Amino acid sequence: MAAKSNLSIITVIWKMFSRERTQRKCVIGVFMCMTLLWVIYEYVTLRTVGRMKPLQDLHLSEKSAALDSISKEKFRNEEEESNYMSEFLHINVRCEKWAHQHSIVLNNTGVRNILLGRWSLFFTNIEAREGVYQTQAVDSCPIEISHVNGRFHRLDIKPCVKELSAGKLMVFDLDGFNFASYAQLYNGWYVAFDDGRTTKRLKYRIDYSGDNFRPESRFDWSFVLDQGSDLNRILPSPKSTHLTHDEPIDISGWVVCTESEIFKKNIQTFTDIFSLQSQFGSCPDENAIHFIRSWIRQPNEEDEYYRINLKQNEIEIIAASDRGGFYAIQTLRSLAEATEDGSLGYYLPTGTIEDEPRFSYRSVMIDPARNFIPKKHVISLIETMGMYKLNKLHFHLTDDEGWRLAIPGLPELTSIGGSRCHNGHECLYPQLGSGPNRLSLGSGFYTISDYEDILRVAEANKVEVIPEIDVPGHSNAAIKAMAQRFKKYAGTSDDAKGEEFLLRTENMGSSSSGQFFGDNVLEPCIESTYRFIDHVVGEVVKIHSRVQPLRKIHLGGDEVPHVEYSYDMESCQNNPLTGINSTSDTHKHLLRYFYEKVIRSISSKHHIDVVTWQECSELLTKPVDDTDMFVNVWKKSDKELASDLANNGFKVVLSTAESLYLDIRQEPDVSEVGLAWSSPYINDQTVFGFTPDEFYLDDGLVSSHRSNIVGMQAHLWGELITSVDIFQSQLYPRLLPFAERAWSKADWESPKMTQVASYNLQKKDWESFANMIGYKELKRLTMREINYRIPPPGVREIEEILYANTMYPGFVIMYQVQCTEKETTIPCMWRIYDESNPPKRTVDYDSDSRIKFVTVDGPRRSREIEFTIFLDFSFGPV
Repeated sequence: MAAKSNLSIITVIWKMFSRERTQRKCVIGVFMCMTLLWVIYEYVTLRTVGRMKPLQDLHLSEKSAALDSISKEKFRNEEEESNYMSEFLHINVRCEKWAHQHSIVLNNTGVRNILLGRWSLFFTNIEAREGVYQTQAVDSCPIEISHVNGRFHRLDIKPCVKELSAGKLMVFDLDGFNFASYAQLYNGWYVAFDDGRTTKRLKYRIDYSGDNFRPESRFDWSFVLDQGSDLNRILPSPKSTHLTHDEPIDISGWVVCTESEIFKKNIQTFTDIFSLQSQFGSCPDENAIHFIRSWIRQPNEEDEYYRINLKQNEIEIIAASDRGGFYAIQTLRSLAEATEDGSLGYYLPTGTIEDEPRFSYRSVMIDPARNFIPKKHVISLIETMGMYKLNKLHFHLTDDEGWRLAIPGLPELTSIGGSRCHNGHECLYPQLGSGPNRLSLGSGFYTISDYEDILRVAEANKVEVIPEIDVPGHSNAAIKAMAQRFKKYAGTSDDAKGEEFLLRTENMGSSSSGQFFGDNVLEPCIESTYRFIDHVVGEVVKIHSRVQPLRKIHLGGDEVPHVEYSYDMESCQNNPLTGINSTSDTHKHLLRYFYEKVIRSISSKHHIDVVTWQECSELLTKPVDDTDMFVNVWKKSDKELASDLANNGFKVVLSTAESLYLDIRQEPDVSEVGLAWSSPYINDQTVFGFTPDEFYLDDGLVSSHRSNIVGMQAHLWGELITSVDIFQSQLYPRLLPFAERAWSKADWESPKMTQVASYNLQKKDWESFANMIGYKELKRLTMREINYRIPPPGVREIEEILYANTMYPGFVIMYQVQCTEKETTIPCMWRIYDESNPPKRTVDYDSDSRIKFVTVDGPRRSREIEFTIFLDFSFGPV
């Protein structure tokens, strides 16, 4: 019947278009075309699915039956089912910091039932909990959460029911725990079917509550006098400046020149930055930037001292080395980029600058082992370090979660140790939210070519790269990679290749690290362990030799978990050099044996210095064979340790976790990315206020050994660095006050100054520094495409007027009064906060208004904060 009806419609249309003399109006033509398309659609529908009515046109009973039919339809295969779950199974985790219970909600938002029992869910939780947890669902279905390894967990639903029905929820309650940031919690969810071949990422949302930094507290915290601009301050501050901007020098068209061979690279750097002409040999009498070599002190190729004389017709740069010349260029660059948008200008003041660093060791540590950092962004960091006179990059290339540098002869280190996936055999298990495949920053490594590119940029920016191969703990990635190599060659004619670099045997006792990894310690009594380290170090030395000769290597040595060795462990009994016996503290004894053997080998064979974390140096008590050993001291609670190690001959690098760990959150608020184990927060002002002298002025450091306190280091551990944006916003702008303190000693640090005088002078210095950052340095970072953190605004109501500010002056602040259900005359739109005409109660907002504030920087914004009026009827408005 329907087919006949369709044919009659087609006949009518055909006749209308067959009459040549019939008027064909435009509108009728369009209508007829649409009708024809409808006929074709009806015909196709008949051929495919029959005369099924659309779901919305069905009566209630029909709709219910249709939905029931769809929901009961079985998935054809795992791929189809996993695709459905990826789209429609939504996970909501609810975490309240102060409650003792968290909830996991599984929500089937689609129209098909999901069968239980054939798949498991996987996720990461930084605050890992070991063991198995039995929990109870609202419909009496228990779940089991098991710890796989590290921070990686598995969730299984015991199938007391067959399926999670369409449109239904399952809610599971778990024991709660303390946390500092939403970024620590239950992330990277995915589903995997029993055979592990089918995996899919799932949609998830974390609802959380906990520390909430009040806008009023932030307002008081951020209060500095807005000076309008401070473009002429140099970062880091030179030791001495005498400048006048009354008659600026225009250096456009000038010539850069030198008679000294040592400054040839400096000449090239200067011309690259300023696009000026250069010449080697004699210099013009005027309009010249003249590099002059002069030994101010004893001859020293590492001398970083420089002096700049800025005259109307000549600029003299006097230095003893190309390092001093390079830093003089960065100082002039800072003055030239003192423009409204941070771009390069050609006007410089007249006067003199004399400068040298406070410390020779000004280091930044980054951690691509936990989450990979692409080469482009490592290079960007190195270039920025050069700009701010930071001179060491501590490159944490290996850890439990990853091995990131290609080593010739050992491809398994990167093919397995450099990637994460679900099966855990061809790769490492997913950690830190990286998901079931290799598409996130959980996977990746630097090829030899990549690493050489990084070294070239570092060499040009006077940054020494110090690679870290973390041993004997934190070695899960290396152990797994070499175990797979052993399996690959086992039973073949090349089985010796598998044994050659084996790092752990069944003789080794079990352990669990602070990051919940089992068996992540190299076995100290087998020669293949030392053969492996020797091979790796030797290859790293070769790679460096082509671009930047290796001078230091970091061997880690931190957080080695206690291993239950047996003094009669076969591998140790077969190695009499260990010297252990039934009365030994076997764990410490073997660790000391390991460190001494490795350090002695590296020092004698490669003639390079070794750097370790403080745990290794504490165990050794003095440098091995009187070599130069550097040590990162990170525990502020043991201030005497820095002095003790320096007195014992170690070169001490202050690495205080309470002030210099940039993976700590920047505000005491759960909405911030970051941990809080060493401090509730570390913000820019915390870093600015760090006083290195307190570690050795009053703690028994022998005066002859004070030179052994060689520097300080900022650290960005990578557990929560799951994107490049997070990498940059955790580093910047906190790295700028670090550069200031590492290079320049402030007047307010003097121990001769009273506490009140020091506080007042520091407050004044911070105000000047904050204005420089806000009006100058952030613009320079923007020009380099660096996405620094934009601080959220502080807000306080005073006498029914709202006042707002930010940590750094110069930002735009916007606010929005949230509409309520009741009628209001106050418009609900985003408005620019005007400091000269701030919002007033009853005019711009009501006493019960919820007001959102945000800091704006071009197209980017801070996170939004909400301000509400809290009335305390005893004391008035808070």
